[in-house]
Amino acid sequence: MPRIKASKTLSKKGVVPSISRINPVKNKLMTKTPTSKEQEIPSAGISGLNPEEKVAARKEILDIIKEANVPNNRPTKKLEPKILKKPIITPKTTAMKMDPIRKMTSEQPHIIEQPNVASAPKPPKQPNTSPRRSLGYVGLALLVIIVLGLGVAAYGFYRLDWSNQISVRVAKAVSLPAVIVNNKLVSYKNYDHDVSALKQYYEKQKAAQPAAVSMPSDQELKTIILDKLVQDEVLSQKAKEMSISITDQEVDNEMQNVITDAGGEELLKQSLSDLYGWGVQDFKTTVLKPYLLRQKIQTKLNSDDGLPANIDAKKRIEDVLALARDPNNKFEDLANKYNEDIASPNGGDLGYLAKQDVVAEFADAAFALEPGQISNVVRSQYGFHIIKLEEKLTSTGKESTTIPAGVETVHVRHILIKTQDIDSWLKEKVDDSKVYRLLK
Repeated sequence: MPRIKASKTLSKKGVVPSISRINPVKNKLMTKTPTSKEQEIPSAGISGLNPEEKVAARKEILDIIKEANVPNNRPTKKLEPKILKKPIITPKTTAMKMDPIRKMTSEQPHIIEQPNVASAPKPPKQPNTSPRRSLGYVGLALLVIIVLGLGVAAYGFYRLDWSNQISVRVAKAVSLPAVIVNNKLVSYKNYDHDVSALKQYYEKQKAAQPAAVSMPSDQELKTIILDKLVQDEVLSQKAKEMSISITDQEVDNEMQNVITDAGGEELLKQSLSDLYGWGVQDFKTTVLKPYLLRQKIQTKLNSDDGLPANIDAKKRIEDVLALARDPNNKFEDLANKYNEDIASPNGGDLGYLAKQDVVAEFADAAFALEPGQISNVVRSQYGFHIIKLEEKLTSTGKESTTIPAGVETVHVRHILIKTQDIDSWLKEKVDDSKVYRLLK
């Protein structure tokens, strides 16, 4: 800051005011200055001036004082007091919040500590006696009891051969398995259903023909049904692998054929109820569906020329055909020697047949022949056939009890060489399966 120079008037008279330098920091005079215009100017140094010069000197001094005290004379803004709602920390904390990157230094905000309540003794914890917690304990106890009870029942059922009414009901209710086939459970309910039906059938037959029918033991019944359940399950699993299925419509169509053969639906229902204790739906599920599934698989097996059994069968039937066309050989003798159809043991004689009595491939070939003529190799779902036509005529109703009068019929013999049959194929698949019979 520049020095403040005295006016010429004062310097001429030798009067120098007691003001030398302004503080460069606070912008104030380094010496104490008057605070009021009316403050008395010290008379030292101006006592020798006349009145007019004194007035002029005082005026100059006042102007100098004004110049030096300008910052102090500016009006200041009055700050309104603020009430802190949460006087927990001092204003330094606010600055830290506005600058989250700033690290903590020794000048940390002064935090007003809360009273230490952790050191106060805690009241003793009261036991939870709410009704919901009590119910949870009761439910857990019941669950443990049920699990233990089922475990005991299962052990007695499988290992001790419990067969009382309560054990059987428990086994059905919780679907205990009777057998496991390739990790697939077959329920005891299915087993009991089939055993009861077979037992009732034998009891009815025994009552009707006591001398002719031998009643199997319970263990024999158990073995028969377990074998059937295993075969049906393996058949179902292999059918899925081969993309073979049975529709409800196919089952219904076959059911109509059964109803026709039985003489009507009411007669069929009565027979099923008397012999097996079944309804129509039981018959569809237990008998018809597995039967149709076997037929479809049999057809697919027969059409697979890559199977070793089919390759061998084709070679053998061609050899037999060559012998059958030799006039020196009798067809009946060849049939007795090579025919594999147990339904025609007498020289391959099938009797009189209508078209609907045999599969389509066999019927088409047989009805196209003339009497005494031998067919080429005919392939059906059962294997390879050689057919000889003995006679063709229109039925009079006397040739067969199942063929009405007026229907065209043929009297034929045949030689059958089986391709891969379902029974041997299924037995092989069962032997290769992992089967666990849980019942003793």
